[in-house]
Amino acid sequence: LLTMTLTDWYCNLDDQKMSGSVVMKPDFDALTGGAPSASLLALTDLAVGVNVDANKDKAMMEVNILSDEEVLIGLTLTSENKSASKVTIPEKTMDVTDEEELMEWVDELDFDKLIDALEKTDIPSELIDALERMLP
Repeated sequence: LLTMTLTDWYCNLDDQKMSGSVVMKPDFDALTGGAPSASLLALTDLAVGVNVDANKDKAMMEVNILSDEEVLIGLTLTSENKSASKVTIPEKTMDVTDEEELMEWVDELDFDKLIDALEKTDIPSELIDALERMLP
């Protein structure tokens, strides 16, 4: 029902490394019991390709929709592993199980100060404007 082709696959948990590619292509003859219908015919050349390259410091995974090995749509995910920093819990905390208390707290917030701080970042102004329109 599905043909999977692995290429250049490497996985070593001791070295914390993994890399390789896999292409998955549906077998429409097996799925439909014969030649695919006209509605499925356009899909017969499509496949999903996944490329992985990961080690203990960083990881990259590409997921592609392929047509005859040509990328039609691609998505690349990356991550970088860094040492964890210590998280401190603020001394002033609030129990928000009481909705009235929460609403009183929100009413006292200084949203102008928040917007001013956001405008000094690289957050697109369109997003800040949208947030500002939603605030009380």
